[in-house]
Amino acid sequence: MTGLKYGNISSIDPAGVRARVQFDDDEIGSGWLPVVVPASGDTKYFRIFTVGEHVACLMDERCENGVILGAIYDQNNRQSDATAGLTRIDFGDGSVVEYDTATKVAKITVGTNSVEVSSAGFSISSAADSLKTIMTDLLTANETETHGTPAGPSTPPVNVAVYTAIKARIAAFFTS
Repeated sequence: MTGLKYGNISSIDPAGVRARVQFDDDEIGSGWLPVVVPASGDTKYFRIFTVGEHVACLMDERCENGVILGAIYDQNNRQSDATAGLTRIDFGDGSVVEYDTATKVAKITVGTNSVEVSSAGFSISSAADSLKTIMTDLLTANETETHGTPAGPSTPPVNVAVYTAIKARIAAFFTS
């Protein structure tokens, strides 16, 4: 008789995409078990577990052969930002990749840097600054640039309309 068993990853083999499991209900540890993945043909999915991660396994009657079905949430480990339509990967270093089908916004965050893409455009930011702000500030400075001359300050550039048009394109391209 085969059965569903729960346990924690006790060791991993990233190259072999397999792991050993210490089962919750007894002192038995598994041999090397393959991991069920969403795809393994032309489109591949790779994610190896971490030691201590809680998993569900389908095992034979003597726990000699089986497969790791996947990680499961338990009382000690829950997804904090779970909402309908949100697909999110939280990495151990704090980095996040997410897509929200309700808002149609995709976002990647690594440290203080982020890239956000939506149907309205995209934004690239680092800490409190964004690429849109930097580019707009640069063009504003070009629009108002004057130079000292013997007769006093020069007028703003004669091509100020070109800078204004570029700023409008940037505003439409970036969301923030």
